Amino acid sequence: MPELKVNRILNAIEELFARVTRTTRGKVGLGIAVLIAIGITAYLRPIGVADLRSAAPSTSRPDPREAELKNGWITNCTGPAFNQLPNGEDRSQGSKRPVFKVNDQLVLAVPVANLPSASSIDSEPAHCKTVSDLPPAQYVTFAISGDWSAGYKPQDIPTVGKGKQFTPDVVAVRIQPEFDNSTPEEKDRRHQMIMGAVQQDSTGTLQLGRLTCFLSKWTSMDTMCLGAGISESDFMRVRYGRYAATPFVLVIADYPSIRYGGIHVFWRAWTLDPSNIPIIDEAIWKSIDEWNLLQNVTPARDRRSGKY
Repeated sequence: MPELKVNRILNAIEELFARVTRTTRGKVGLGIAVLIAIGITAYLRPIGVADLRSAAPSTSRPDPREAELKNGWITNCTGPAFNQLPNGEDRSQGSKRPVFKVNDQLVLAVPVANLPSASSIDSEPAHCKTVSDLPPAQYVTFAISGDWSAGYKPQDIPTVGKGKQFTPDVVAVRIQPEFDNSTPEEKDRRHQMIMGAVQQDSTGTLQLGRLTCFLSKWTSMDTMCLGAGISESDFMRVRYGRYAATPFVLVIADYPSIRYGGIHVFWRAWTLDPSNIPIIDEAIWKSIDEWNLLQNVTPARDRRSGKY
């Protein structure tokens, strides 16, 4: 992945959160309301935007470590479990990647360029030699980018003030532990209930890989997509909205996954075509897989099909 430019990504992430808040207000519809209620209560907080910017040089000489602790960064771990990063990079030679423990199967060493952030900590562990010394993170946020919208024109992105309203294909991601003791039967019933509620407001469908998108009969409503994710046991919930000022769509995903002991995934991005949704989701999981220090951990299998 090309190295991200910090200021560009920070501006894009700030806009993503503000834009979503504005555009979801006042939208009515039984199916969409059910899904928004499920997802929005635990949704993304801004990815440490103010804290990361506070670490920039200034005349007041702020302590950069204070900003890092506010973003949950742990960088003092040493030993075999931390020195060799997944891509072969040797952390013992000065490479600085903050480390976050999501659960016992997922410990992420996220590149600084991807703007990682987690819940604030007071201090780093006094001794950090193994992953068991890491405190659990309530959530981890980061950003990735791609070129999935290649070929668009500069005028396709609305201008607000002196800047562009958004940066295409910048994805703000949040993951957190998922605690769901429901049986497969209970999950299936819940999924069918959601599917039925969305179908009531639908005039047709669009297939995007294993996702079925329901076209709403209300022109002001987002399009809701439901279906299997990277694991066939995952039930993805994705919605995207179209706007008169741009051909781009704003995509918001929210779903639990059985992978790595169970995590919940949220992401948002502006992209040129809804067909990019499965590609973006795959890129997120590729990053998570690559950054996981516990490379000997196999993601949980789909209990019904044997697939991942």
